Amino acid sequence: MKKLTIGFLAGLIVVAGAWGSPASESGGAGPDDSKYGGTLDVAIATTPHTLDWQSTVSHPLPHIMGHVFEGLFGFTKEFDAAPELAESWETNADGTVWTIRLRTGVMFHNGDELMAEDVVASLERWRRVGPKGPALDELEQFEIIDDHTVAMHFSSPKGRFLLLLLGSDENKAVIMPKEVAEASPEGGTLSEVVGTGPYRFVEYREDQYVRLQRFADYTARDDAPNYQTGNKIAYPDELLFRIVPEAPT
Repeated sequence: MKKLTIGFLAGLIVVAGAWGSPASESGGAGPDDSKYGGTLDVAIATTPHTLDWQSTVSHPLPHIMGHVFEGLFGFTKEFDAAPELAESWETNADGTVWTIRLRTGVMFHNGDELMAEDVVASLERWRRVGPKGPALDELEQFEIIDDHTVAMHFSSPKGRFLLLLLGSDENKAVIMPKEVAEASPEGGTLSEVVGTGPYRFVEYREDQYVRLQRFADYTARDDAPNYQTGNKIAYPDELLFRIVPEAPT
């Protein structure tokens, strides 16, 4: 088994790079098959006190769970917001109704397809448990238009700040299955760790490591990689985030 042991900051760069580039950016060549396989060891200096990214702004949750969970939007390399699970969005004339169309065929790690009801349940939970959730106080209601379309109705106009809020990786409004969101009413705990990302959660041994494995049914975007958004290619079979709090080690 291939292993690569690297320091904390370098590890983040390599893991991000492992998501690769689409054919359009590589001179017509697809993903390099020779890069697939093995375990990528990443040293992290802080113990995750929860795996519930919705309920915290603490590190290292973004570095670990960014491979497991996705949101409607994500940050670009310019720290703007771009679609992640969203396919498109539009607003009414005064900016009080935002209609978001989801990508179709996106699968959760439990084998279920992403639906509008999952988005509503996830965002309702984030509003309650997330440190940034109160920023949606002016949200009056969600409207499920169809299986892959959700409308958000606000009492006052919302600008592009809404997309940045939903895409922020500090306390990300990640999407999980409806049944998980509803079974986890309190912040800090999840009944299951189930997302739509390129890696699925396998195991957490406190003060030792967090183990993730490539999700075979991951549905990647087809646009160019752009920090948290765009096409993602999961080359390593497994990501092993080892908790190493001693700086000299």
